[in-house]
Amino acid sequence: MSHGRNECRIYVGNLPPDIRTKDIQDLFHKFGKVTFVDLKNRRGPPFAFVEFEDARDADDAVKARDGYDYDGYRLRVEFPRGGGPGSYRGSRQGNSDRSSRGDRGNRGPPARRSQFRVMVTGLPSSGSWQDLKDHMREAGDVCFADVYKDGTGVVEFLRHEDMKYAIKKLDDSRFRSHEGEVAYIHVREDSGNDEKRDYRDRVATMLSTAMLRWLELSAFFLQFIEWWQTEANIGDLSKLPIPDAPEPDANAEKYANVCPICLQKHIIPTAISVSGTERGIGYYLDVLVALGPFCKNPLQVTLTGVTNSKESPSVDHIKASALPALKRFLVVDEGLELKILKRGMMPGGGGEITFRCPVRKSLKAIQCVKQTMVKRIRGTAYCCKVSPAMANRAVEHAKGVMLNFLPDVYINTDQHKGKRSGNSPGYGINLVAETTDGTMFAAEAICKTMDDYTIHFLQHLREFFGITFKLENANGDDEDESADQQDEELSGCVRSEKMASTVGQVIKCKAAVAWEPKQPLSIETVEVAPPKAGEVRIKVAASGVCHTDAYTLGGLDSEGIFPVILGHEGAGIVESVGEGVTKFQPGDHVIPLYIPQCYECRFCKSPKTNLCPKVRATQGKGVMPDGTSRFTCNGKQIYHFMGTSTFSEYTVVAEVSLAKIDASAPLEKVCLLGCGIPTGYGAALNTAKVEAGSSCAVWGLGAVGLAVVMGCKAAGATRIIGVDINPDKFEVGKQFGCTEFVNPNDFKEPIQQVLIEKTDGGLDYTFECVGNVNTMRAALEACTRGWGVSVVVGVAESGKEIATRPFQLVTGRTWKGTAFGGWKSVESVPKLVGQYLQKELKVDEFITHTMELEKINDAFTLMHEGKSIRSVVNL
Repeated sequence: MSHGRNECRIYVGNLPPDIRTKDIQDLFHKFGKVTFVDLKNRRGPPFAFVEFEDARDADDAVKARDGYDYDGYRLRVEFPRGGGPGSYRGSRQGNSDRSSRGDRGNRGPPARRSQFRVMVTGLPSSGSWQDLKDHMREAGDVCFADVYKDGTGVVEFLRHEDMKYAIKKLDDSRFRSHEGEVAYIHVREDSGNDEKRDYRDRVATMLSTAMLRWLELSAFFLQFIEWWQTEANIGDLSKLPIPDAPEPDANAEKYANVCPICLQKHIIPTAISVSGTERGIGYYLDVLVALGPFCKNPLQVTLTGVTNSKESPSVDHIKASALPALKRFLVVDEGLELKILKRGMMPGGGGEITFRCPVRKSLKAIQCVKQTMVKRIRGTAYCCKVSPAMANRAVEHAKGVMLNFLPDVYINTDQHKGKRSGNSPGYGINLVAETTDGTMFAAEAICKTMDDYTIHFLQHLREFFGITFKLENANGDDEDESADQQDEELSGCVRSEKMASTVGQVIKCKAAVAWEPKQPLSIETVEVAPPKAGEVRIKVAASGVCHTDAYTLGGLDSEGIFPVILGHEGAGIVESVGEGVTKFQPGDHVIPLYIPQCYECRFCKSPKTNLCPKVRATQGKGVMPDGTSRFTCNGKQIYHFMGTSTFSEYTVVAEVSLAKIDASAPLEKVCLLGCGIPTGYGAALNTAKVEAGSSCAVWGLGAVGLAVVMGCKAAGATRIIGVDINPDKFEVGKQFGCTEFVNPNDFKEPIQQVLIEKTDGGLDYTFECVGNVNTMRAALEACTRGWGVSVVVGVAESGKEIATRPFQLVTGRTWKGTAFGGWKSVESVPKLVGQYLQKELKVDEFITHTMELEKINDAFTLMHEGKSIRSVVNL
């Protein structure tokens, strides 16, 4: 078997400055006979070329030694430009590209040896090619990686399925450099400049089964466009013939200037407009939405006529159901927009919509999924030329029924008067149910067109009973400017009728009030004042019950002040905002934060901490930033807790203490991302910076401790010891990543001594999640000398002090503390929610009990008895 010289040769970079040729031979001789070593050590970091007798030995050396730690230097082992094991495997798929790829010049990295290549963006400045390769190895065998100064990188995989896995699972993943700098990276396939496909090929390869029905309409669409240009009457549409699309010609150049869908000689315009009332706007819009991504030019369409009709697809249907599906189909949905400018009911019409659709080179495949359980319902109640109360009544009745089955029901009101109300009166409601897997089910109810009989009947009622019904003029041109201004305000409303009626008003609601320490919470009716400048009022949907709540209720908090509404682990929906608030609007889904992020102070600007002091002074006193409370009960002021107070159906928080999250996230689950889970998870990833292959121990296997375990496992720790005096928690600990357990009550010796003997000198990382000063000391002293790190996560009683022998610190151990896991709150919580939605972060597994507000004291009992991980209270 003979091989070319380059196939047997490897490049070795990032070598130590004092390395010798013999050292390199010793490093690689185990893979096969080394015939030659060329060490370059003149300028800059040394590197070498190593030549083997057999190309297969060179291939083995690259796979085994790339990224290898040699005397503190991580080696870079690659095939040199043009080299690689391709020939003896009969796999030269990428070779045809090499001669044409001169983008990086002669001084660039070795030429690519695989066509399965991805581009990575968003890398931190300290990220190295070794870091990138280690990160991407989760997807499979990486044969090449490199990074550039602009924060981009390139990675090549040996297999196509590994590349696809990286794009699917590692896009928007958390990347950490060897210096501890963290960023969220984006991964996409790199098709290369010389791999452009024409439109016909792109459509053929990217269409999924769900799109085949759309293609069947393509010939009709083409004829439809041509017919528009001849200014035909809308009524003649039924007479149009539907031609068969011609067979594609093998000569692609012949079709260079034709429609990419039908291959007919026609240029689709970038802006088109139709009007009519015999069919609803949705009849035409349905086709445009299906074919828009495949046009040669971005589509911009204005359609006028009937927006809501029983005979045609509703505009609301398409906006709520079809557009989300189309966004999944497009790689980037920027430029995709559907606006309802005017509403028009049958028979007069008068509605108007605009639709814009971008054109993308690459499209995603859509897979059909099985329908699952409904997780939320969204809707729009609208009315034209009738009393706005009609829309509000529709909301009332719809929510009255659906809230019996589902807590997450949110319906907007879209009330129209004047010129934007079309030419006919009418009203209706559109509802969309979304399942847990993203499937949409839409339904709509529309009032009947008012006939002459109905109008006369109303007139007779007025004459006989003296009841007046206002029927507005069908011609909106007579409306004055004041009516138009009022109409503007109504059409911009994005709140349900209930929320809209409470804006600027004091809200009476239920809350769990702690009147004094060491006493059960009392369910009271409290008054919640409107938000002031820089504040946001929230309808709380759910709240977790945390040990910190019990800590304060038990009288152990030096800042504890009563009466108070506890709770700091909640999620809800914005009800109203105060003056000057621009980042939030009614209807936003949010998580209140007990650690703010103002982005302006030196703490927020520093990557070293998350402890923003913006509202710290007043938050510790139980009041809002202006020094007053928004809660009262029976005329008595009630204090806030940690700036959140989520044990109330409504609460008010500072704008800087609020994170906007994905509206698809279930609030009764992600409320736990307001405290416990991020605290533990971040303690491992951000504060301790646990390294792969390390050993860890976690004191206390409650919610926070289990989150620490989860973080250690995510960081790659190979040995995770759970320490707890309740053996019932050990089985749960296994599910989160514990490899073994220790019960201090089973030993006579101090637990730190037991762990030192068990781990041959001590642990790399320890975490104290109990809040006991004795276990804090034990955790530190269980660390290995030289580099052991112990993190204090639990909160001890007020006035308690920790102690240890100075020798423990002099010998290289580090004692750290953490708050909220070191996460920059406002910017990090939405990302954690995203990880949960992508099933990369456990949340559901922490919830062992759910209950109504009236049963909240049971949650504290379960916590103290050690029978729950986390209880969630639905409000």
